[in-house]
Amino acid sequence: MKKEEAKKLLKETRELSKGTMPIIVVVNNKEEYNMMSMVKKEMRNVKNIELEFDDTSAEEVGKK
Repeated sequence: MKKEEAKKLLKETRELSKGTMPIIVVVNNKEEYNMMSMVKKEMRNVKNIELEFDDTSAEEVGKK
């Protein structure tokens, strides 16, 4: 994930939540988490957005 993509996703999420509604963005790996965290620190009005790792991987979903 590039910095521009992360910033675009956070901007869209901020507009969706109107800066007040708590919302969680699920990321797939550590690199995405680090990129989103870095971009989030540079932005305003994103305190309501939290980042979490995906609990299930694609392999586990296919097995069930």
